Order: sequence, then structure tokens, then C-alpha cells
Amino acid sequence: MTVQEEPQDLLRVRNLSMSFALSKGFLGRVHSTVDANADVSFTVKESETLSVVGESGCGKTTLGRCIVGMYRPTGGSVEFRGEDGRFVDLVPLSTAEMKPYRSQIRMIFQDPFSSLNPRMSVLELIGEPLRIQRGMSGRPLEDRVVELLERVGLPGSYAQRYPHAFSGGERQRIGIARALALNPRLVVADECVSALDVSIQAQVLNLLGEIQKEFGIAYLFISHDLTVVRHISDRVAVMYAGTLVELADVKALFDRPMHPYTQALLSAAPRPVPGARGKSRRIRLEGEVADLANKPSGCLFHPRCRHARDRCKVDAPALRAMPDGRTVACHFAEEIAQTPASDV
Repeated sequence: MTVQEEPQDLLRVRNLSMSFALSKGFLGRVHSTVDANADVSFTVKESETLSVVGESGCGKTTLGRCIVGMYRPTGGSVEFRGEDGRFVDLVPLSTAEMKPYRSQIRMIFQDPFSSLNPRMSVLELIGEPLRIQRGMSGRPLEDRVVELLERVGLPGSYAQRYPHAFSGGERQRIGIARALALNPRLVVADECVSALDVSIQAQVLNLLGEIQKEFGIAYLFISHDLTVVRHISDRVAVMYAGTLVELADVKALFDRPMHPYTQALLSAAPRPVPGARGKSRRIRLEGEVADLANKPSGCLFHPRCRHARDRCKVDAPALRAMPDGRTVACHFAEEIAQTPASDV
């Protein structure tokens, strides 16, 4: 009997920060900035699905765009393991140096209606990365596009049509085919099913699962839908106001959340267990999400936290490891973990 090898890290994000200028004065001098991501660290292993969850405006999409190179982070590193086994920090790379990695890290966008150029045929849309990265053209390009369409459950004849001819689910399948064109090792899926009907969501999620098993792709799955996250994830990272507050295996996180913000999120999510409805108490958060341009002192969550104490107002908690392997940014995580399940 052989011992199964532990999956290796594919992506290592270390202390990633991304700031945007809010206002500029004379001669373009920046007067103020907003930190969309602040000191975010995590890893993604080969063939796993790490989901990133949190309220709107918490920095999930910015994080995904930093990883694929659409934004250049203002701090930290994004280290990707190349096919030679060595990690390369993508942040300082030039456009030319980044080109080999663009084929290995691809993105599926949220809106299947705006993410496809209406003036391009499906052949052109899916074939564009193949033409740019691989120099393909003519019949080999057409054959590859037909192959990709059929792999995502669409007829090859769709290659000659334009986006307006398709439903939202079909457009998202085209987006998935485009992301798969270059045989990537990591796909960032940014709310890729949120704009679809529930029945179509299930079909697309099942397709993503099949593709992952077939090709060994890793997913960074960005979502606000905890029901979807519970179904698709291996691990879950919870973000609040641009920071990572908890990261755990999906079962551990849903069974026993240790950060008060995670508890509040899960308390609002529908429970798939028969008879569970009405047996848990909804945790209603007071106030508004922290203003990224004017963050509170100490723990960013303390103005809304039912467990907050004086220390939380002045001392920002760092991510720290728990005995079960998760990481949590909370001074009192051990106490919070003892909260009865009925109160979560």
C-alpha cells in the first residue's frame, strides 16, 4: 500500500496589500488612499478549491485581480510554483516576464454578459489567448476551440456565433472554455455563478468539479454565497474590510467558526440539514462595514463585535494558528469557540 503524497503548494500569497488613491492634488500628489487589501497571507495547494468569502466591499475581487496580474500589489508577494518546481514572485515581473504565467493562471469573471466582447465571435473569444500565447491560427485553432466548447457541454457549431445569441449559463460556459484554453494550473473564479439562476448554478458548479478532477486544476473561488462555498470548497478564507480574519477546512469552519464575524456570516446562511431551521439564532451585526478609507483602531471588527473588549479597541489581532490547524485573527478565539452551537 502506497502512502499518498500531500499536495504541494501552488500559490503562496504573503502579506499582500493593495492601496488605491482616493484623491490627488496639485502635480498629481496623492492626498489619501484606501487599503482594499491589507497584509493578506494564504496558500493554495495543487488541485484544491480555496474559497474566499465576505461581505461586498471586503476586498475579495481586488485580491483575485492582484493574483492574476490585473493589479500590481502595493506590498507583499504573490509566489507561484512554476513547472520546474521553483517559486517565482509575480509582483515585480514586467509584462514580458509575466507572459508565461498568464497561461497558467486564468480568471473566470462574474458577469457572463459583460465579460464577453459582443463584437467577437465565440471562435475569436476562446481563440484569442491561443493566438496570443501559442501563436495558433487556422484549422488547428478552430479545432481546439471546438474541443473546448464540447468539453464544457456546448456544440462545436457555436464557434461561429456571437455572445448575444446565448443565455447566461451558456455564456458562462464560454467563459470557462476561454479560461481552460491554455491548460491553466490555477483558475480564479470571481463570483462566477452569482448572476445565474439556481438550476444553472448547479450545472456550472458540477462542470467546474468535473474539470478539476480531469485536469487537476486548483481554484481560488470568490463568492458571497455560503451554500455554494460549502458545496465546492476544500478550505475557506473569510475576509473583513480587506483583511483575512479566519482560514480553515470547510467542515471545521462550518461546524465550529472561531471568529465572531464568521459566526455572524454563517448564522445568516440557510442550513441544508433537515430540521435545523429555527434551531439556531441569527447573529445580527450592528453598524456598518468598516470604512476602508477611515478604519477604526485596533481590531477592525470591534465596533460591530458582541465579544469586543477594551483590548480590541487598541490592539489589532494577528492571524494565529489554532490546535485544529486553522488560523484566526481574534484575541479571544478560544473562548468564542466554546459558544454553544445553538448560538451560532
